[in-house]
Amino acid sequence: MAFKARHRHVSEVLPGIFIACFVCMMLFQASAMGAYVIAYLMAVLFEIIDIRKTAHVVVLLALNWLTVVQPFVWVYIKQPAYTSLSMFANTSYLFEYVLQILNVLCFLWILRETYRKVVHSQTLATA
Repeated sequence: MAFKARHRHVSEVLPGIFIACFVCMMLFQASAMGAYVIAYLMAVLFEIIDIRKTAHVVVLLALNWLTVVQPFVWVYIKQPAYTSLSMFANTSYLFEYVLQILNVLCFLWILRETYRKVVHSQTLATA
């Protein structure tokens, strides 16, 4: 993403690269997502999220809700390590895993929107 936007001014590219890095950290580094969300949520809100678009607001609200609720559910059900598919017979485990998947999907959506902002807005600017 940074390579494709290398001809743009740093003030146009840096917020998007910052957001993309934090999204990747949340997806690939096992840690408390809430701590990372606080660190970059304002950049996401002012740089990527268009509050005039209902879908953007829905994803932002879903991400906030999931970031708060999913860890509590995981702790409440005794922090399971999903080692087999038979564990999903327990609806609590299935519910918590679906929350995790939704969380990841929200992060991937933000990463996609960041890519569009950094790379595709460059394409539009040069056209």
